[in-house]
Amino acid sequence: MSVDDDITRQLADLRAGRLSATEAAELEARLAGDPALAAWQRLDGAIADSFDAPSPGAFGWARLAREIEAQPVARRFSGWHLAATAAAAALAAVLAWQVIVPSADAPDGFVTASGETGAADLRVSFVPQTTEAEMRAALAAIGARIVDGPGALGLYALDLPEGSDSAAAAETLRAARGVVESVSLP
Repeated sequence: MSVDDDITRQLADLRAGRLSATEAAELEARLAGDPALAAWQRLDGAIADSFDAPSPGAFGWARLAREIEAQPVARRFSGWHLAATAAAAALAAVLAWQVIVPSADAPDGFVTASGETGAADLRVSFVPQTTEAEMRAALAAIGARIVDGPGALGLYALDLPEGSDSAAAAETLRAARGVVESVSLP
């Protein structure tokens, strides 16, 4: 059953005594003939009555305050509280040591996981269909290792062994036409 706002207002007016005697009699007759509407009136009245329930007032609040004060207060720190506090302090100390105190090996405060990279000796891009094995073979031919990349342009930075000739290594890579797309010196 769907109850519209008009009938809900009429039921509220009937409950509050705001209907004329004729209107009240018509609504009472309608309620007597419609059991679903009568059930709605009972439900609506119960909901309205729950909102009209008196609050506990000052006496209720005073009673609640007395009950709270009568409750025993737990000890401030138990054993596990102390252990948790010590663990938090240790964690804070470790984090401070890692963040605030820089490493003696790294004046900038960090070291890359692969170690010192130095400046790149060559920049290279590979043909898109190149396999990893082909890349490894091309790099092994000149003794290079990838130290960065691929960047936004698809270039890899290569580091050559100490004392290697960058120009000769670039020519060797350029000769691998099916693997290397471009080579440049930085």
